[in-house]
Amino acid sequence: MSYGIGKISAVEGMTLVAMLIVPSIYLTEPSLSIGFVGNSAWLLKICSGLLLLGLLLAILKIYQNYIDKFCNGRMITFFSFVQGVLGRSGGMIFFILWAVLFHLSTVLMIREFTDHTLMTTLKTGNLKLVLLIFAVAIFFMMRYGLEVILRCAYLLLVVRAITLIILLFLLFSSYDVTQLLPWQGYGMGSLAKYSFLDIGTGATSMAIFFIIPHLQNIATMKKSILYGMAYVTFFKMILILMMIMTFGIIVSPERVLLFYELVRCVNLSQYVQRVDSIFILMWLTAGLMSIVVTQYLSVMIYCEAFKLTDSKALMAIAMLLTTSIAMLPDSTITALTMSGFFIYQWSTAFMVFSFIILGIGYYVKCRRNSSCVGQGLR
Repeated sequence: MSYGIGKISAVEGMTLVAMLIVPSIYLTEPSLSIGFVGNSAWLLKICSGLLLLGLLLAILKIYQNYIDKFCNGRMITFFSFVQGVLGRSGGMIFFILWAVLFHLSTVLMIREFTDHTLMTTLKTGNLKLVLLIFAVAIFFMMRYGLEVILRCAYLLLVVRAITLIILLFLLFSSYDVTQLLPWQGYGMGSLAKYSFLDIGTGATSMAIFFIIPHLQNIATMKKSILYGMAYVTFFKMILILMMIMTFGIIVSPERVLLFYELVRCVNLSQYVQRVDSIFILMWLTAGLMSIVVTQYLSVMIYCEAFKLTDSKALMAIAMLLTTSIAMLPDSTITALTMSGFFIYQWSTAFMVFSFIILGIGYYVKCRRNSSCVGQGLR
């Protein structure tokens, strides 16, 4: 993959951050969050969003300090930066682990969306056939490149914000504000614990660093992170508030697809039915766009780590591997269990570990006062 002068603006960078995190709210994340902390699930999203924002900005600060100190302010690839602070072998391992994380995220996401499509729309459909159709669609979308995908996804973010506002008012008669009390839920200790674990739901936002060559400058990165996290946090908070006020904390954890159940509560009139089909289309489109980006990024990281120039052949192999692994779980319950373990343990641990190891590596590098590794981009 060739790295030229960046063309991705702050708006498209914000879209990248948002589109990788938001789709999980359409799956089992709301049910799990409400089950973890009860009435304070909306507050959980604010706390975890702030923690994730802090981690991303801290990593960005380390990168910025590194290029200012060792590269005369010239932007370098994230791979060169990681190699500079962790060494060549350390940088290679770091990138391969992140490529695997993005790949596993793709596998679990495509399996969950396939399962939930069968549960809501294609109830008599065949799992392997639907999964294969999704995989083919994702493969062809990947070939258009990251910039095209992000520009299309930006339109979807606007539509998603508008539909959220519409849904907020359509369900007004279903709300019971007393369901939000007590606001501290199951206690502040539980809130603090799961706010930390919830960081894993946004671990894929690290993608903003892996596309540094495509971004314009450091200011663009900072705006992308700030605006993207603001959008995600507000979107999740409002949706979970709506879910708690509609279903309460007893029923909500028992529903697998809480967003779908929420949409089905919309009742316009006896002549206008199945409004949920509109939201299902939006939900599937958002999920597929997110899967396209995570799969694309895993391929991009592999190419960067192993110095590969032709990524098209690797895209086909990666998609074939993703589809094969996604078929392995023998049931929806197994897939959901694996997804929860991956998000709340592996992703969270690796996100925090990445910050710590890069911080330590930068400190050691400063002590040694070595020269810059990597060619400056601009």
